[in-house]
Amino acid sequence: MPIAVQAALGVIALTGLLVAAFLIPTLRQIRRTAQELQNLLKTLELELQPTLIDLKEAIRHLNTVSGEVSRSLEKVEGTVEAIQKVGETIRVVNSLLSPRLIVAVSFLKGLGVGVGSLVKGLSKKKEEQP
Repeated sequence: MPIAVQAALGVIALTGLLVAAFLIPTLRQIRRTAQELQNLLKTLELELQPTLIDLKEAIRHLNTVSGEVSRSLEKVEGTVEAIQKVGETIRVVNSLLSPRLIVAVSFLKGLGVGVGSLVKGLSKKKEEQP
């Protein structure tokens, strides 16, 4: 076997040994890291379990409250519509009665003042007559 081939085989073998020498600690570190990660995930799962239960309960409660709010808003909308209809009716009645009512009230007020003046005048005349 020529020396060049032997040297090449030696370099290849030395390279393989060096790769193995670096690869073995790296693989061990990767295995340790994976084990630590698995332990961390178990710990997180155990610690987060009660929090997730509380969160689910809070979400259920929030859904219940939002449903109640929606139902209440529907009731309020019906009430608001009824109030609007009453307001419109009052406006219509007011617009129909307002001019006539003003004339009637003015007439009655004038009549009252006139009758009052007439009564005062008549009572003064009676007092003046002996």
